[in-house]
Amino acid sequence: MLKRLRTRISVKITLTLISAIALVFLASGAILLKQRASAIEKTRLEMARTYALFGAATIEQILEDALRDRTLSPSEIFDTNYRPITQGLLASSAIPRFHTASDRYLDEHIPKIQDAFLTDSMVVFAVLVDRNGYAPSHNSHYAKPLSADPRKELEANRTKRIFNDAVGLKAARFKGEQSAVLQQIYRRDTGETMWDLSA
Repeated sequence: MLKRLRTRISVKITLTLISAIALVFLASGAILLKQRASAIEKTRLEMARTYALFGAATIEQILEDALRDRTLSPSEIFDTNYRPITQGLLASSAIPRFHTASDRYLDEHIPKIQDAFLTDSMVVFAVLVDRNGYAPSHNSHYAKPLSADPRKELEANRTKRIFNDAVGLKAARFKGEQSAVLQQIYRRDTGETMWDLSA
């Protein structure tokens, strides 16, 4: 009887000890996982900041070259007379599409740059917008042929549109007074939630 009692007590102590150790391991594992996730997010955001700065500097150089070569004038670069597209594939879009004086030049010179950012799987889009949220050209991933299905069109063709939601306008009008990059949470019209970094 005494031997069985000792066995029961030692089993209870062992099980209690194993449970306590398991809880300590689980808790420390959860803390470590949270710290790792935070470190990874911080690293990815730093990379995204670098991408945003590099993209802004590259587009700035392209526009300055166009001004210097007199390919575009300042009034063409800063044209906000958004003319509705009335002919061609984009004319039948359920979402209004526009063009400005600099579109042809930008269509020729920036999509390859925007596409280069998409080689990183964490990048969803890289796009140039003017101060009103107008995107004259988009990367090739979001410039697919239009579809009769408005939902597919919303996701597949995002070029020549005005993105004038609060986050889009804040990004478009960001002047970099306190920081070179603006970081915001963006809830896209297609349903995803992501970081939006602008320079």
